[in-house]
Amino acid sequence: MSKLLNKSEYDVSYDKLIASNKHPLDVKVVSVVPGDGLKRGTVLSLVEASGVYGVFGSSAVSAGNANCIVADDVEAGSDAVGVTVYVSGCFNEKALAVAESATLDTKAIEDLRSKGIFVE
Repeated sequence: MSKLLNKSEYDVSYDKLIASNKHPLDVKVVSVVPGDGLKRGTVLSLVEASGVYGVFGSSAVSAGNANCIVADDVEAGSDAVGVTVYVSGCFNEKALAVAESATLDTKAIEDLRSKGIFVE
């Protein structure tokens, strides 16, 4: 009946995505383009024609502006799926991901800033 009270039940790891608490975090659920899985910290853009989101800089969203950041890893799928994204907060630039052919340039950072997402 005795129980070890100082036993660690789980570990919490810090992934450095969130840079600080200077700006409040806010989330929402959006639909994403079917296909590859998404990793936490991936920057998304809205595809105007379909109303779903895709990875910033990918061919599916070639003309889209940086809009939000994926909050949790998402597995690949063949259908559009709801994904939790950050729509405001302060994030570490080195922890953000975009399509391989793209970079998170000054314009993209300013697009995020206009949405309430601050990149440090």
